[in-house]
Amino acid sequence: MADTPAARTTTNLLSPHSAGQRKAPQAAPSLAQSGAASVNNGVHYFAYSYYDSTNDVETGMSPAAAITVSGTQQVDITGLVLPPETSRYDKLRIYR
Repeated sequence: MADTPAARTTTNLLSPHSAGQRKAPQAAPSLAQSGAASVNNGVHYFAYSYYDSTNDVETGMSPAAAITVSGTQQVDITGLVLPPETSRYDKLRIYR
């Protein structure tokens, strides 16, 4: 990449996280049904990512976990691995 102001700006936008620090969570979440709630019948997939709200940087997603819901149920999500303390990620984003 050429050393131009535009190239330096792009690099600076990415600099808070090296490629290694943007690594997605490696563990899928654990899922379990519990009690009546608003998750409809069928198969549902859940995954999560790490998010740095200061720099608006998000990792890729974790492996997905699947659960088959029978009846309108609540899905409990556990087993989420927190980002390393040395990273700048301050939030988890959960996707269904």
